[in-house]
Amino acid sequence: MKRLILALCLTAAPMGALAQDGQVQTKQYDDGGIYEGSFRGGLQHGEGTYRLPNGYEYTGAWDDGEIKGEGVARFPNGSVYQGNFSKGKPDGFGKITFADGGTYEGDWLTGTIMGQGVALYANGVRYEGEFRNAQHHGKGVMQSPGGYEYKGDWIDGVKNGVGTITYPDGAVYDGDIANGKRDGSGKLTMPDGLIYVGFWKDGQIDGTGKLTQPNGDVYDGQLVSGRRQGTGRVTYANGDI
Repeated sequence: MKRLILALCLTAAPMGALAQDGQVQTKQYDDGGIYEGSFRGGLQHGEGTYRLPNGYEYTGAWDDGEIKGEGVARFPNGSVYQGNFSKGKPDGFGKITFADGGTYEGDWLTGTIMGQGVALYANGVRYEGEFRNAQHHGKGVMQSPGGYEYKGDWIDGVKNGVGTITYPDGAVYDGDIANGKRDGSGKLTMPDGLIYVGFWKDGQIDGTGKLTQPNGDVYDGQLVSGRRQGTGRVTYANGDI
């Protein structure tokens, strides 16, 4: 799944000659940028639109020459951001729609996705939870169109910590996750009734654990790569050992 990495830097245009306060004026700058809107003390102030030759356009609030408040920014790559700005950058709550149809709606800090939000990716994956530097970080839930769901801890865009995985076939894993894989202590419950509780390594059953078969037979002991290996004990459903 691709990561959501943004570097949005919106800066106000330089001012030249003074314009009359409160009136809508149009001014073109040396870099080709055009501002149309109101001024105060010679600076963009109030509502206005700023366009650049490369296709960038901002429409919204200005405060003494600074993009600040509610507005809409359209970027040359086709992305559109609507929300709050501060010091020329997305800051506060806002929504961006990318050219590929993916969206993010939630918290921003100085131009970066940071805080709580919801991302809908172009491939149909949905993530709701915490972000840091535009990556899943903290607590969050990721759902795929095929029925896969992960609910738990993330570190810098990778599943790490404790979580619950629900697979498309109905199997459920609860336990430790490391680098996106089942690793540590965890429980797997299969749709047919098979249950494993014990240790995992690099995504595989590996270590000491308890395996309960659908027919009631129970194995307690060591396993390697999902197979019984080493010391163990089997208790059959009829009571035999």
